[in-house]
Amino acid sequence: MGKRVVIRSSFIFLCFIYLQIYLTCAPEARGAVNISVDQSVVYDNNIFRNSSVRADFLYLTYVDLAYLFDFERLDINLNYNGGLSAYQDYNEHRFNISAFNADIQIPIMQHLLYGAEIGFMRNGHDTEYAVFDNRNLELTTNLRLNLGNRFFQAASFTYLDKDYHNTMELSFREYQLSLSSRLFLETRTTLIMELHLKQKDFTHDSTVLEKVIYEKDMGNPGYGKGRGNPYGGYGNGYSSRPDSLLMISNISRPGVSQAMLNLKIAQSITASTGMSIGFSRYFPASETTRYLTGQDYFYNEGDELYDDPYTYHSKGVQLTLTQMLPFDAKFEGYVSYADKKYNYNIDSLSTGGNDREDNQWRFGMGIRKQITPQMIDTVNLTIDLLWLKNTSNEVYFDYKGFSVMTGIGVSF
Repeated sequence: MGKRVVIRSSFIFLCFIYLQIYLTCAPEARGAVNISVDQSVVYDNNIFRNSSVRADFLYLTYVDLAYLFDFERLDINLNYNGGLSAYQDYNEHRFNISAFNADIQIPIMQHLLYGAEIGFMRNGHDTEYAVFDNRNLELTTNLRLNLGNRFFQAASFTYLDKDYHNTMELSFREYQLSLSSRLFLETRTTLIMELHLKQKDFTHDSTVLEKVIYEKDMGNPGYGKGRGNPYGGYGNGYSSRPDSLLMISNISRPGVSQAMLNLKIAQSITASTGMSIGFSRYFPASETTRYLTGQDYFYNEGDELYDDPYTYHSKGVQLTLTQMLPFDAKFEGYVSYADKKYNYNIDSLSTGGNDREDNQWRFGMGIRKQITPQMIDTVNLTIDLLWLKNTSNEVYFDYKGFSVMTGIGVSF
């Protein structure tokens, strides 16, 4: 019921925006259409990012359709994005994405801009992995203060409703408040600070498999409960004359919260060379989580079910070098290190009963080239390489990996 109210309210909000546009600005409107198609091929020698080390090719195709309404007093952008994936050997993991976004930009006064955005996205599968299909509703409102080459400040609030309609206990609502600042110094140095405060509330109770151990004669129970993975796992109970049975129980878990802080110093060394160093900290405020780590499913390391940032404390640093090359090509290379201390383990034998701890090194580089031929707006060529080493006290997450991606994007 709550989601229906949000969707209805969002629809009414959009209708109101369009009504205001056509009543006040329509005679002055100008439109622009943009169509882009992107094709990428990825080879990864450890595509599922774990100790099983399975290699595969991944093929990605995305189509983006955008229409910009350029009014005298505001801009509105409508955007549709659709994507398909295919694997060479593990194609049962293929997925598709479709998304629609509408955003509005309204100048309030000189240097101050108000923005609002609504987005719908569907992530689906046509295999047994449809259990992870989800639908997203996202609403964002923001204010941006831009003082040109001196200072930039932005504040935003985002509401996300993510519905795993085939696995309801993973569904959640998330609220995020973000602040970001950029200070441009005369030494060609840029200081960047970002702060994100997030709250995630699960919309359904989690179902866990519980092993109840009891004494036959005395009926004196002992309990051992699983943690984390909604599909089960159970610990050890205790009893002098044990017998056991398995029970399914619904557990209502409270929401989780997190603070994220990013600091970055960027320095322009020459007209064609730049360097930056960034620091990041994650501060989860709760040990409650729901994850599916160990399912050998998620290609994207950033997926919340593979590596949910609400489940760990983290410190990280990244050094980046950017270099403009001949023929208007651009090179970017980086090295990063992060250590993560999780609030769970999936194999207590390998960790000695301790929670999971990871240390990860990443070395990446990429080259990008933009071409502007006749009859086509732009053609973007990319190639990216990545080496990584993840050291963990969980055997499953102790691994190395290498990937190379080539891509071409065409805009009309």
